[in-house]
Amino acid sequence: MIVPALAVVMPGSLVFAFASSLTGLFIGRLLTELGSGALSSVCTAALADLDAVADRRPHAAMIATFAFTNGAALGPLASSAALHLET
Repeated sequence: MIVPALAVVMPGSLVFAFASSLTGLFIGRLLTELGSGALSSVCTAALADLDAVADRRPHAAMIATFAFTNGAALGPLASSAALHLET
């Protein structure tokens, strides 16, 4: 399931890169979010499966939540900083 999700994210990223209209940006956003949603759930399940001890499965979910939350918070912050430094 990871490869099909990446196969949706990659075209979405290309649409973002070459979009010349607002419609193109919406389509790129739609594709990347569909793929990212699939990746998020599959990767969380993979983390839970990698943790062999059944008692620690909530630990894998906590790691996945921590990574997703920090990525969602730090991604816009880093891109804003990069744009600020560029201008």
